[in-house]
Amino acid sequence: VAIAISSFPDGLLTDINESFVKLFGYDRREVIGRTAIELGLWADPSEKAEVENALRANKSVGGVECRFQVKSGVQRRALVFMEKITTGDITSILWLSHDMTDRLNLEAQVRHLLKMEAVGRLAAGVAHDFNNFLTVIQGNVLIVLKKHVPEGSALANALNSVNEAAQRAANLTRQLLTFSRKNNVSLQPLDLNMAVTNCT
Repeated sequence: VAIAISSFPDGLLTDINESFVKLFGYDRREVIGRTAIELGLWADPSEKAEVENALRANKSVGGVECRFQVKSGVQRRALVFMEKITTGDITSILWLSHDMTDRLNLEAQVRHLLKMEAVGRLAAGVAHDFNNFLTVIQGNVLIVLKKHVPEGSALANALNSVNEAAQRAANLTRQLLTFSRKNNVSLQPLDLNMAVTNCT
């Protein structure tokens, strides 16, 4: 937890701990006697105003999420706690910042993985249903070709094209099932010339 003490109301930083140095990237000589505004620590001025208003109204701020800009220019997100402390005639602000950036980034990655898992399940369901339709199409095309259409006729050529398109669609459903991790991956050689010809 980064800890700093600043004078009130001018906001001059009078002391910081080592965690403050590590979080913000400034050493003590760069910080002491300067304000957070001078150092450009607040990434969003509206968040600074919100914290200051809460501090004036309640004399303390508890767990407000704020964005800060460290010396390198990178933004970090932290939970901010502030307390107004008066000793004799001197009023100071005790400022604690708990860096949440890495945890929030990890949570975002987990949410993304969960979304991808849901997409995979949806793809698997669509692929299974689509495969059922293709099976009916291919079965009927083959029956018609074998029993009712002369080989080499224009209609036979058209039906063969339908069958080939259905087969390519069936290959696509296998790819969807592989993406959804519902099928084992079976690697096969690919004729690029044939693949390009079929797409044209």
